[in-house]
Amino acid sequence: MATNLRLILDKRRKRKDNSYPIVLRLIHNRNSTTIPTGYKVEEKDWNDDGNCIRYTCKLFHRKMIDSVNRMLTGKLQEANNILTKLDDRKILNNISVTEVKDRIQKKSARISFETFTNKLIDEFRQMKRFGSVSVYQQALDFVKKNNNNKDLYFDAINYSFIKKIEVKFISEGNSINGLSFYLRTIRAIYNKAIKENIAHEESNPFKKYQIKKEETKKRAIKKENIIEIENLKLVEYTPIWHAKNYFLFSFYTRGINFVDIAKLKLSNIIDDRIVYRRSKTSGLFTVKISDKIQEILSYYIMGKTSEDYIFPVIKRKNPDDQVKDYMNERKIYNDKLKDIANMIKININLTSYVARHTWASLAKKMGYSTEVISEGLGHKDIKTTQIYLENFENKVLDDVNEMVIG
Repeated sequence: MATNLRLILDKRRKRKDNSYPIVLRLIHNRNSTTIPTGYKVEEKDWNDDGNCIRYTCKLFHRKMIDSVNRMLTGKLQEANNILTKLDDRKILNNISVTEVKDRIQKKSARISFETFTNKLIDEFRQMKRFGSVSVYQQALDFVKKNNNNKDLYFDAINYSFIKKIEVKFISEGNSINGLSFYLRTIRAIYNKAIKENIAHEESNPFKKYQIKKEETKKRAIKKENIIEIENLKLVEYTPIWHAKNYFLFSFYTRGINFVDIAKLKLSNIIDDRIVYRRSKTSGLFTVKISDKIQEILSYYIMGKTSEDYIFPVIKRKNPDDQVKDYMNERKIYNDKLKDIANMIKININLTSYVARHTWASLAKKMGYSTEVISEGLGHKDIKTTQIYLENFENKVLDDVNEMVIG
């Protein structure tokens, strides 16, 4: 390993009594730093060859010198043991000299899981990433619920803690995917804490614990259901009328998420296109404004300036109030989608995500490749797109088989 430790007298820092501090000199990947030991001696009393205090030193009795030298050797040995463990775990070469020093000094910012997560939530709030605010808040509440509503430090979130949560959650009749929803966010929080040196990589429970998932029931509806929703006659500017518009707008715009609908401003309309960055991935999207999209927009853009929100979801300016506006309107939206499902008599949990899944599934049935659909949805991983897509109906596969076998 390209790391070296030794005891030295730090002659750069002379004290008023002509002594110098005894330090551990750490060299790591061609960078160096020092770690204090708490002891000091004059230059004449330090043995460079033996890395120890000479018996001529007047600061200590002879027996005391032996004791201090043993302590210094012990500090060096303990530090080298930490380096060996980091090297064995393939961590050492991937961290900075400062991080190595912090590990040797057993330093880490004692910031609790709740404090750190609340910091992330506040950052998301300032960035208007309302979906992330909601998801991270749910993860925080979940962890506290499983720790008797008490806060805890990251080193307490270990494999045993996660396994205990899993057993309890599943035994209460909840689904594997429900557990996965929380654990993926907890893992993301843990990884962010590692990057900020609040948690340590070697303590990461998700290196051992694999988040499980099971195949989900597809959430797409048929094209005729979309037409039925389009044909619903609803009183204008009522909550259910807005819900219908949001759902169809999402479907018409390749499955735009509700959080991005909420954040759209008039300035996002550029040359007959809607141009925006997806909140979840920051990917840039541009969608041509079709006649159907324009019909919906026409109800909302009248009299607005470029910095006004298009849709009446976010109504206030304060970031905390904006989060509340978003959360409240999302709940109303999903509640009214249930009413719409009842009106068109479909036995499916109609949520905001169904519009996105439906666009993907209909595109697949029309013969477009998964790669094209994946790009349309803005997925970074094609596997995510495959989860969205319905399996082809038996008739489609039967027709293919007939063509193949002649």
